[in-house]
Amino acid sequence: MGYPVGVNFMRVEQFFHGTGKEWSTIYWYTTLSAFPGSFDISSLAGNLEATLASDLVNCLEAAIQIDGINVQVHNGGLVRSIDNYSVHLGNISGTATPLPDDVCVVVSRLTTTSGKSGRGRMYFSGLPSTHVNENKLNGSGQSNWAAAATTMKAAFVNQTMTWSPANYSRLTTAFHAAVDFIPELILGTQRRRRPRR
Repeated sequence: MGYPVGVNFMRVEQFFHGTGKEWSTIYWYTTLSAFPGSFDISSLAGNLEATLASDLVNCLEAAIQIDGINVQVHNGGLVRSIDNYSVHLGNISGTATPLPDDVCVVVSRLTTTSGKSGRGRMYFSGLPSTHVNENKLNGSGQSNWAAAATTMKAAFVNQTMTWSPANYSRLTTAFHAAVDFIPELILGTQRRRRPRR
């Protein structure tokens, strides 16, 4: 996979497990900020991991665990990578039981670029049945996923650097600024793959 030259960016893979399965999803960020001389990737990863999990736990059943993230920071020709693991359990319990693990909320990542190169999709399993009616998110599900999507599309600031959400296109090997993250009302499915570690 080729990345564009001269772009400082971050690839973030978030890991999940539960109901005998494990899976992951990918976030992309770009930055125009200068790297501070004392740049600490450990601090960045720890803060970003907690931020991404903060609203997402309200979308997952209690049997589902967010395990943490892998962060790859690309600064010119320099690549730094770190794992940050921290247990976050889904907050929806009681009568809420997980739907089949191949059933997902699909979050569309939108940019101002038209066509396939200008959009991406993220898949999230581990949904509680109390957030779903007839294969669609109900009011509670929509509200919680809207909060999670707001966190996903927010710029992330750490160590004087501003990281903006982006979409990476393998078709054009280019980054496009993400302008919105939209949780789809109708549930989807995803072929199950083990996370790459």
